[in-house]
Parts: sequence; structure tokens; C-alpha cells
Amino acid sequence: MKTDVLVVGAGPAGLLTSIFINKHDVLIIEEHNDVGIPKHCAGFVSKYYAEEIVSITGRDVLDNHYNSLVFHIHNRKYNIYFKDPFIYRINRPLLEHRLADIVYSKNHRIIFNTKGKPTSSLNKVLTKNCEIHCSKIIVADGSNSIFRKHFFKKYKSRLIGIQYIYRSSSQDTNTIHLLFNNLTPDFFQWLAPIDRDSILIGFASRNYFFTPDSIVKHIVKETGVQIGSKVEVFGGIIPFDKPLKQPIIGDKLFFIGDSVPVIKPYTGGGLLNILLLSTALGMSIDNNKPSLYLRIYELIRSRIIYEYIAVSFFKKIGYWIPPRIVYTLYRRNLLNPSDYDNHYRLLTRSLKIVPQLIIEILLDKL
Repeated sequence: MKTDVLVVGAGPAGLLTSIFINKHDVLIIEEHNDVGIPKHCAGFVSKYYAEEIVSITGRDVLDNHYNSLVFHIHNRKYNIYFKDPFIYRINRPLLEHRLADIVYSKNHRIIFNTKGKPTSSLNKVLTKNCEIHCSKIIVADGSNSIFRKHFFKKYKSRLIGIQYIYRSSSQDTNTIHLLFNNLTPDFFQWLAPIDRDSILIGFASRNYFFTPDSIVKHIVKETGVQIGSKVEVFGGIIPFDKPLKQPIIGDKLFFIGDSVPVIKPYTGGGLLNILLLSTALGMSIDNNKPSLYLRIYELIRSRIIYEYIAVSFFKKIGYWIPPRIVYTLYRRNLLNPSDYDNHYRLLTRSLKIVPQLIIEILLDKL
């Protein structure tokens, strides 16, 4: 089988990049039998991302929006409120189906139930049934990337995320709760309404020393939310590592998405970076100029590494400290709604006062 461009993986990274390729035939291979599965993403994004993705797919991919964020730290609550929504929730499976529809409209192809494996050639991928020959390969096979393991190495660390959807009608539909405690010491827990009838409860950790059900009970008790029947359980892997130094091999093999990874180290979100990079990668493929992709990639990578260093530090002294810093910035009118998706800018703005804040927070003088 032959194609101009082969995309390995039909998640947001693979689908979006394919949409932005206009001058070549594109074939996407996906190991599962449909897009949007298995579910694993919480789907929380910034206003900027929501507006950009809506312009591509339509508004029905948005489930909810939020203008209030409550941090639960050491039996105390810290509430951040803005008049207008600054966090949105994307219906991730629906998003991927809308993107797939656009891929088909461009006469690109998607083959399901097909897992690609790397070879010694940068122009060939093996599948169970055939060899696929191509001029360029886009690696978007996610956090379990076979290609990353083959050409580079495994991630330094990874978290296992677990999420539940419950029936509930008693919560404020515009408030997200984030909890920081020893039940998941290396990450946080979250509770957010999806709509008026259901809520999302989730958490992540490298190792679990408490049962998921006991963690859910604690979240419900701490937030005061009444839950009904369990609707769904899903989860996935959140990679924790610095992005690859070089995402391109021989101007023929391009890495994007969680295979890099390009997620924000503190929150595990990566949809905005995927959108920015997929646009640049599509242009690079069309114009045969890898430098276009590398320019955007280096900018994003440098900011992720900055955050990665900060997060590695806070993992040692207390994962709960950054939200206390954020709340202090909010009280001093130094926090903007757009900071939700721009941790680099937030860190830079708070750099001068962070050392003093850490000391005060540790001494509980705030």
C-alpha cells in the first residue's frame, strides 16, 4: 500500500494535523475500531482553545463552561472567581468524531483496527496485513507510542488517571473543585459538573495506596456534593517527561502529541499545544519546510521545560503549593483568566514573589 503522508494514530493530534494538510494524500491508521476511544481525557480547556476549536468543528463539542475554581488544601478552601467563563469542557469523543468528518471531507482516508509498527526505514510502516510505503510519517500514537520507544526511549515517569461520571443534580454547574491531599500526593483530584444531571470525578497518581472508591468518597465528602448512580468509569496514562529535543528524524518522521509529549507538566493538559503544533506541522508538510514546525515546537518545548523544572521542584516540597501561589496572585489582582492555559506566563509573572510566598505558605502565615 502507498500514500504520500501516513499518520499513525487518529486522536486529536493525528486528525488535526491531517486537516491542515492540503497538498498531499493522507492515510491515517488507527488501532481501535473508531475515533474517540478509549476515553481518557477530562477535556478541560481555556477560552482561547474553546473558541479556536469551535471555529473548526462547531459549538456542539462544548459540554460546559466554568467561571469559578475552588482549591481544597489542608481542610481549607480557596475560591477563584471571574465574571466570565475562563474554563470550558470539551466532549472529547464528539470532538474526535467532528474532526474525523472533516478529514473525510478532504478525501483523506482512515483505516481502523490497524496498528502501525516502525521499521528501519523512514518510509515504511508495518501493519498486521501489509506494508505501507510513504514519503512522510506523522507519529501521533499517544502516550503508549511504539515509535517513541523504538527511536528514543520510554517516558521518565507516568501517572495513571481514573475518572468517573455520576448522576447528580445538587451541584453548582459552573464551579470546578480541585483537591490536594495525601490520597494522591503527586497529583490532584477534581470534581466538575458536566451538565445539570451529571458530574465528573477524577484523580491521578503514579502509585495508588488507597482504593479508587475511597478516594471518590473523600472527594464527595470534602466538596459536599450528593452523587447518585455511577454512569461510567474510564482512564488512561498521563506521561511526565521533558519533550523530545528533536521531534523530526531525517525530515521524514515527525512526532506530535503525547508521543513527544507536549502536555503541561502540572495539569496534564495538552490539547492547546496539539492545536498549535498541528497547524504548524500541516504547513510544514505542505511546503516541505520542517523549519516551520521546528520554530513553533522549540517555543512550546522551552516553556514546557520551564514548567517541568518547577513542577519537579514542587513534587518534592508539596504539590499543593502552586495553587496557594495562584490564589495569592488572584488576591493581589495579578491573575488573568488566560493564565489557565499559559503556565509559563504565570510562572514568569510570579517569579519575583515565589520564594517569599513559599516560605510564608510553608509557615502558614498567609
